[in-house]
Amino acid sequence: MGVVAEGIGKGIPLTTMPCVNSAYAQHPQFARSVAELRAAGVSVLYGDGGFVPNEPGQKRPFPWDAALAEAKAFVSGS
Repeated sequence: MGVVAEGIGKGIPLTTMPCVNSAYAQHPQFARSVAELRAAGVSVLYGDGGFVPNEPGQKRPFPWDAALAEAKAFVSGS
């Protein structure tokens, strides 16, 4: 958490992809946290184009293609 807070303060491009199930995502603080991170300039890959919550216990592949595309975009400056 400290590294993220410092990165935001320094203006370092940050991205995150919360990998949570739909039950976890229902907690009111989760939506507030995603909104706060986005407001601070963090790229949050969540929802369409990022991670879409699955049902509890459901297994599926992590969307690495979206995470890697975002990292490449940071590096290329686009």
